[in-house]
Amino acid sequence: MSDTARAAMGEANAEFRDDLAGLKNDIDDRVHRLKRNADETTRTLLDEIATGLAEFYKEVSAQGGRAVEAVEQGVENQPWLGLFVSFVLGCIVGLFVLRGD
Repeated sequence: MSDTARAAMGEANAEFRDDLAGLKNDIDDRVHRLKRNADETTRTLLDEIATGLAEFYKEVSAQGGRAVEAVEQGVENQPWLGLFVSFVLGCIVGLFVLRGD
């Protein structure tokens, strides 16, 4: 191989190494940006989930409170019916317990 060919090859190798180093830096930069964006997206999603769960909890609590009030009012208005329903439920639970033996 002639000196000119070796010099050209060495130059091509140097250019290739420079291009490869630039490509590696670009990839590292893009991976870093992707991680940062993923972290921001994850935080946003977690905030939305937490907000949704808080609203859901408030709604369920309100519905549960209304249900308890309705039962209390029903028992106050018709105490004998409440006593009868309790008796029937107790009998049903008792049957299940006895069948378990």
